Amino acid sequence: MSKLVICIAIALFCAPPGLAQETLSPALNAELQAIAAIVAEVRELRPRKHTAVEFLAPQAAQEQLDLILEYFYPADWIETYQHFLMALDLVGADIDLGALIQEFLSANVGGYYDFNADKMVVITRPDRSNSDGLALREKVIYAHEFAHALQDQHFDLAAIRERMAIGANFDAELAHLALIEGDAMLTEQFALQRLLYKGRGPVNADFELGNAPPLTDEMPRIIQQAFYFPYLDGASFVSSLHRARGWRGVNRALSDNPPETTEQILHPERYLAREGAKAIKLPNDSALLDEGWLRLYDGAIGEFYLRQHLQLQLEDRTVENLAEGWGGDRLRIYKHPGAGELMWLWYQVWDRVEDAVEFAEGYPAYLDARFGSGAADGNCWRGETSRCFAGISATETRLSMAANRELALALLTLDT
Repeated sequence: MSKLVICIAIALFCAPPGLAQETLSPALNAELQAIAAIVAEVRELRPRKHTAVEFLAPQAAQEQLDLILEYFYPADWIETYQHFLMALDLVGADIDLGALIQEFLSANVGGYYDFNADKMVVITRPDRSNSDGLALREKVIYAHEFAHALQDQHFDLAAIRERMAIGANFDAELAHLALIEGDAMLTEQFALQRLLYKGRGPVNADFELGNAPPLTDEMPRIIQQAFYFPYLDGASFVSSLHRARGWRGVNRALSDNPPETTEQILHPERYLAREGAKAIKLPNDSALLDEGWLRLYDGAIGEFYLRQHLQLQLEDRTVENLAEGWGGDRLRIYKHPGAGELMWLWYQVWDRVEDAVEFAEGYPAYLDARFGSGAADGNCWRGETSRCFAGISATETRLSMAANRELALALLTLDT
């Protein structure tokens, strides 16, 4: 059983014009064509046009990547995402999230595909010469980026971006990215097997996921986990889809039937059964809006982010049990411009009554650990802010946060 090689290579959805392509030596060009032919064969997609490739040393690549990331992560996306992560206790208000994301990607990205410029970039070792052959790492990254080029030519990455609910639903956004990167990772794995066999031999769809680089204390855990999720869990998801339905099933997911939730990525059988998020009956918040509150976010949290949230205070087995029954959710974050206050209301619906009961009985342990066991006051916990939690129906729970208990409790019971 082979192990999936983890190379951080991405498809960028927003990018300024690229730099001019270097002239490639005939030997290097022939090597790239051979890799491209293998990728096209194992992915069962024929190239429709030539895609340029550029090899950049780390310093030159850094300058270009800095510019690209300013487009890839615009300020309004960063602001919304930071409020989203703050609601889950995953980051604080005092961090520069944009700078941290840029720092992490700059240190870890080995290549990228820019669909606006129709160009692949491979970041090379500093001492590489144009006449040198490619190192194995560079071959793998090129194979990954060529897979993205094939995706773009056949399924239109710009159109996929339109379906991703950028900044409006972070769960759906991450699920779409997992499909895109998971496809490229599986293709990369198949191509690598052929490369190691010098273009001959079978490809083995049964592989072990490689380990992502170890998490560091210098970077918030969520930034690292959210970045690796599309590669690791995405590869596992696409591998399951490929085993069940072949490349035709993967192609259909890319064209018109994408996964909509990270639950479907984590549990591929639920995607195959078309088990989507359950509908949630949202309360009428027009009175809040009339009072000047603005919605900063009104979308899902999803199973991936739920797990990341629970892991802050609970043991892994408890996290697994509580998250397993996720059926759907909705987070509404409000801000009052005049007072500068934030508050939010998180609606949760569970697959079964038993799942809702388990969460209602287990989640208070998170709040006890977060605020201290003596902070509980009925359904509310008091700390620097107040949070209130309660069951709303047989399969629904709610969690609210506000500056004080009275406001949090009023938010919790809104329209009930």
